Amino acid sequence: LGGCETGLDLLFVLDSSGSIGSANFVTMKNFVTDVIANFEIRANSTRVGLIRFSSTASILIPLGSLNNAQQLTTDVNNVAFTAGGTRTDLALDLVSTAFINARVNEGIP
Repeated sequence: LGGCETGLDLLFVLDSSGSIGSANFVTMKNFVTDVIANFEIRANSTRVGLIRFSSTASILIPLGSLNNAQQLTTDVNNVAFTAGGTRTDLALDLVSTAFINARVNEGIP
C-alpha cells in the first residue's frame, strides 16, 4: 500500500444491523482505522468517506471532508452501533451519491 503516488478515494460502508452485533461492529471500525493508517490522508492524495447502514443509511463522513488522519480515526471510532434491519440497498444507493457529491465541487462530472 505504501508508495502510492496517485490519489485514491476510499469509501467504507459499515453494516450496523442487529445481526452484526456491537462486538463485530467494533471489529469493522478497527479494520477501517487500520486501513486509514496506511495512507496519507489529504485532499490531493487519499480521501476517505464512511456510510453506516441498518434500517436506514447515512453518509456520516462525506468523502474527502476530513483531511486529518487523526481526526478521521477519532470520528470513525465514534460511530455508534445502531442495530435494526439490513437495508444494504439503501447503503448502495448512497455510495453513488457520495462519489457524485465529492467530485461536483472539483468540476468533475
